[in-house]
Amino acid sequence: PTWHIPKSIQKERGDGVKSVPAGPNNPLGPVFVRLGDPKLGLGIHGTNAPASVPGVRSHGCVRMKSPDALEFAKTIATGVPASVIYQMASLNEDANQNLWLAVHRDPYNKKNLDTAALKKSITAWAKAHGKTINPAKVDAILKNRTGTANCLTCAKGVKLKTPLK
Repeated sequence: PTWHIPKSIQKERGDGVKSVPAGPNNPLGPVFVRLGDPKLGLGIHGTNAPASVPGVRSHGCVRMKSPDALEFAKTIATGVPASVIYQMASLNEDANQNLWLAVHRDPYNKKNLDTAALKKSITAWAKAHGKTINPAKVDAILKNRTGTANCLTCAKGVKLKTPLK
């Protein structure tokens, strides 16, 4: 889609450019899913800089790698209610039933990561799957906040090879 640059970003850029046409230089990538009133200019979109995902570079939008954004766009319909939740951690399971934890820094300083609830979820998952998780490893991941997925149940040194769910 053509990116109609919001006035606040035009001012920040200071180059007089008011829009960027579809194509490889467009920061929206191949798809833009609008959130709310068009005047807000907020949405979920792909990106022409896939190495920037995950990360904070946006002026309020959620960026995804373009193939993922295209798949996401196929799953929604116009007018469907949506909630965008600011969460600094994610738990995911791989195809081998290992649990992965990623904890991100808090660029907007919301300080809303409920570590007790997160640890409770990890413990419940481990119990349900008959796995053991080292609490010190969880604490280290929470402290470091690199945004990298870390396996909580894998043998030492295992790298992510399969998609997470």
